[in-house]
Amino acid sequence: MRAGLATLAAADYLALDGRGQVSCLYPFSTAPTAHGIVIDGRQRYAMCSIDALGIPAMIDQELEITGRCAICDRTIAIRVAPGAILTATPPETRVVARQDEAEPACAACCPFTVFVCSQEHADRFARRIAGTHALSLGEALTHVEEIFGGLLAEELPASRPRGRRWGQARNA
Repeated sequence: MRAGLATLAAADYLALDGRGQVSCLYPFSTAPTAHGIVIDGRQRYAMCSIDALGIPAMIDQELEITGRCAICDRTIAIRVAPGAILTATPPETRVVARQDEAEPACAACCPFTVFVCSQEHADRFARRIAGTHALSLGEALTHVEEIFGGLLAEELPASRPRGRRWGQARNA
């Protein structure tokens, strides 16, 4: 079993802590995070804002996502169905995301992939953290559905897909 976990960790499907215990199984965190999701009445946590937005597509279910602005700590609530942002409070909510395909996502991306309550806060966060990009909820949803839409397929790719680079054309 340990060899199987190591293989999945090397492919970035999960992460192991220093004791060899599973700390995340993307998109889910084993510990509470700022990205909450209620599934079938049970509180769950995503590793980052991108992971939270991808869960509805992954399980083909409408969900409520709760978060906090990474700048001012304002409460954020987003209702997402596969393929659609249904509601967002505040309506100006944005995602600031970081991609780094050379390192495990739990270390290089997730801590810097957050919700913010406005474009002003997105710009402020992006200036503070190198390699981050501000995205509208619609842009982020399009990106995450490419990643998570087929994650529960019968066969997994050799490594977990992270989608195209921010701003890259769909057919590129």
